[in-house]
Amino acid sequence: AALSASPKWKNGPTVCDEVATKCTGVWLMRARSYTIPIMTQHRTTPGDRPFERLAVVGAGNMGSGIAQKMATEGFSVTLVDLDDEKVARGLGIIEKTLNDGVERGIFAAADAAAIRARVTGTARFEDLGNVDLVVEAVFEDMAIKKTVFRRLDAVCRPDAILATNTPSYAVTELASATTRPERVLGLHYFYHPAKNRLVEVVSGQATDPAAYRPYLRVPFRIPS
Repeated sequence: AALSASPKWKNGPTVCDEVATKCTGVWLMRARSYTIPIMTQHRTTPGDRPFERLAVVGAGNMGSGIAQKMATEGFSVTLVDLDDEKVARGLGIIEKTLNDGVERGIFAAADAAAIRARVTGTARFEDLGNVDLVVEAVFEDMAIKKTVFRRLDAVCRPDAILATNTPSYAVTELASATTRPERVLGLHYFYHPAKNRLVEVVSGQATDPAAYRPYLRVPFRIPS
């Protein structure tokens, strides 16, 4: 099955209790005038490791939108799916969305080109060996998500953060598929992630606050 497929909604364990007790924050990301004071509040503190290289697994509408959002914020992003055809489709979605933005006057053509240049695609999980943060954005199937997390756990650096975009499964359950549950968290981008300014950060029962603190700034690096 393709990572980027979009089947009908499947019922499963909810994260209501986890969100209620563990939700780190939900932010409405505004224009620069609102962003600057928030960024100041979450600036790097001693012990925080700089992060620049992000990745998204799943090149469907959601995953490609998250990758575009990250690139818009100035990060280098790797978009991953099962094969080159699916990766190319995801990159095509980004290009179309950016072109639409240029036509509507949201982006200057040069800015859109710069955003697109920050996103690279691959069908090789091994290419994620040096990323700082990877967001899983495959469809809502627990078994497939756990398979993705096991693969990420095997190839990513021990200090890398593994995140899930799931709105329906518990972060703690997904983290159990890894050897680093303290470095697994939820980054729930609301649809459409390239246009919507709402991001929810959710920790699991084992998530170490010191591990995810630097990534609270990811949604705030908005250059426009």
